[in-house]
Amino acid sequence: MTVAGAASTLNRQRRPHTTALTVVQGLTTTTNQELVIMAVIQISRIEIAALAERLMARAESRLMNGTPELQRDLRVAAIVLQAALSIGFPVRPIEIANDHG
Repeated sequence: MTVAGAASTLNRQRRPHTTALTVVQGLTTTTNQELVIMAVIQISRIEIAALAERLMARAESRLMNGTPELQRDLRVAAIVLQAALSIGFPVRPIEIANDHG
């Protein structure tokens, strides 16, 4: 095995096993003759399902008992996402502009 191959294997072993959002670079606009590049985040069905689970867990947290409006909104958002997934939405990953860095 080459040194580069060993380093590559070592790097793969050290990486945490987490689900990450796919970021795609896309050209969006030019302003004052300056090229602006905005990242686009792609969110898959699996990531949407995980988001729905996290929103429901936050809604059911005792920390939210003092904010019933936020608790209700989180619960409804989770239910809407779960319902959308159950009828086959989205067919392909959703692309969202990452305006916030």
